[in-house]
Amino acid sequence: MRWYLFILLPLLLIGCDVPKAAPEKNPVLVIATDQIIEGDSLLFAEFEAKHHVEIVLKQMSADSLIECFKNSPYSLGIDVVLLHHAYDMRKVRNEKLLEPLSLGTFPKEAFLPQSRLFITCGIDPYVCVAKQNVRVNIYDDLNRHSFFMNLDHKSKTHFFAPYEERLHRAKTFEKLEKLHENALEMNPWMKDSSDAILTTYSDFKSLNPEDSLWNDFTELRFPNSATSGVFYDVLTAGIIQQSSHFSFATEFLEWLTSSQMNQRFTANHNYEPIRSSGKYRRFSTPPHVLMQYHTMIERMFEEID
Repeated sequence: MRWYLFILLPLLLIGCDVPKAAPEKNPVLVIATDQIIEGDSLLFAEFEAKHHVEIVLKQMSADSLIECFKNSPYSLGIDVVLLHHAYDMRKVRNEKLLEPLSLGTFPKEAFLPQSRLFITCGIDPYVCVAKQNVRVNIYDDLNRHSFFMNLDHKSKTHFFAPYEERLHRAKTFEKLEKLHENALEMNPWMKDSSDAILTTYSDFKSLNPEDSLWNDFTELRFPNSATSGVFYDVLTAGIIQQSSHFSFATEFLEWLTSSQMNQRFTANHNYEPIRSSGKYRRFSTPPHVLMQYHTMIERMFEEID
């Protein structure tokens, strides 16, 4: 009788109606970002048309994203995160919100960390804008001048990270303290006392021409370009855990770091593309390595304040 079973089993299997998962008809790729730029919607429309997917942009800070994830980790409804500071991506990474980029092939300029949890998709150099005849060839030249420090807390923390990487901790504190002594409160009535402005290139490029405070500062400098390299912040991107569209999200990040698209995307944000522009030489240590020094720099800030 057993030989009947060998005949019947294949027939039963063939006859079974095994349901197959149908592909999603209208996939929606949700991108959380701390800055929504008008030009991105037009650019992303090209990806939508090519891949037959809808992209929805959702403005969220890193802190609000982390809070939402803690409250509802399995129904966050977000696929990709784009953040404009290494400081914020470090916080997101540390909260284990990111899925490893296991499928994608990314250019070496995307600075993937060893964990492959996020990529770099834009560069924001720290530049000096000086008055005529004021030379700021290296950042330490600011020790000889009174200057405006046009950096928020996140930018400042990452700016000082290379000092902590290269120097003994006491020396780093000395550098930070000295620069803070020379930094003036950024007000129009103080501009006659200031020789330069330390700022990010993105802020300089998005400057309102009518802002009279900047009018006397005309010399753009990329400090350290001829020595250890220009310090810079980064625009970063990653895929959120439990993403419903991991494959689409990976393709999107590959597309975003392709040469032509990356130039257009970063131009929307006043950032520099990840591939070298030739205008300056970058600091050699990848940004994700410098992230480890943020906490120590913040402690130094607290001690100075």
